[in-house]
Amino acid sequence: MAKPIYSDRDVERAHHWIVRAIDALEEARVLIPSGRTRMGAYSRLYYSAHHTAVALLRLIGNSVKKHDAIKNQFGQAWVRRRGLPARYGRILKDYYADRLKADYGEYVPTMQRDLETRLRVVEAFIRRAQKLIPPISMARIVALLVRDNPSIRDFSFDFYCPRSYHHHTRFTAWCPKGRLTDRWLRRLRASTTRTVKALGVEDAEDYVLGINSRVNQYEDAHLLMLDFDNVSSVPYHRFAAEPGFFFRTHSGFHFLGGRLYKYSDWKKRMRRYSRIASKDHFELSLKRGYATLRITASPRKSVVPAYVGRSGEVGR
Repeated sequence: MAKPIYSDRDVERAHHWIVRAIDALEEARVLIPSGRTRMGAYSRLYYSAHHTAVALLRLIGNSVKKHDAIKNQFGQAWVRRRGLPARYGRILKDYYADRLKADYGEYVPTMQRDLETRLRVVEAFIRRAQKLIPPISMARIVALLVRDNPSIRDFSFDFYCPRSYHHHTRFTAWCPKGRLTDRWLRRLRASTTRTVKALGVEDAEDYVLGINSRVNQYEDAHLLMLDFDNVSSVPYHRFAAEPGFFFRTHSGFHFLGGRLYKYSDWKKRMRRYSRIASKDHFELSLKRGYATLRITASPRKSVVPAYVGRSGEVGR
């Protein structure tokens, strides 16, 4: 059976909602162990399932917003037409009913074991959805950057240890835009890992690959790159006029800008956001002369940054 083809925009929207689903699940995971706050877990578990269903609906271009419409459309589009197990449709209905009881004062038994079982059910739902949603790779993001900035000819990547930004081995590699694929990035990481090990560098397995702000080897051109250490307080509205892409890790957000700046203008832009972005990332980027955003994981940084959405859309 041929794989379904989804539009790029719908895939992006699906990724945005699946990240929100994971966030709600993590909130439930915090609430469940405490008898004092356990009631709130009903709401977070429902919304985690709700956001997962919305992600799958957005994937096929369905933009319904009301809860009842989402439950009905999900049942029709994914359970009846696409063969998703019926239990995922029942999750939405059952968890919605319990969430209403918990939120509006009716008695709901808050047994920790029961809520932990529900949490595992939603986890399975999210995993199933993630298998259905095509990944958005860095090669795809790069293609979008080239499309919007035809003057870009090549990109640079650093291989470095994220534990310490000072006094360690660091490799830089350039790649012409036409050769940059996910396979090329995998091969770059594998070959540089072997090189670092051959040089006797300690903790070589901790090294990660990052994309650099500087593009075009012989020109003064940079993309805006920022780190945000807090996962809940990124002022998205500040980026309404700054095109780019947001990525999420467990510890914060990354922003990869979609507009080229000369070095002097790039520094001004970096300073413009210095009050809301990571101080360490900002200061070290200016000292180095370019910024780097991690795109792979390692034992030191165990989560691959997940695509969240474009500026102007995230947080809505």
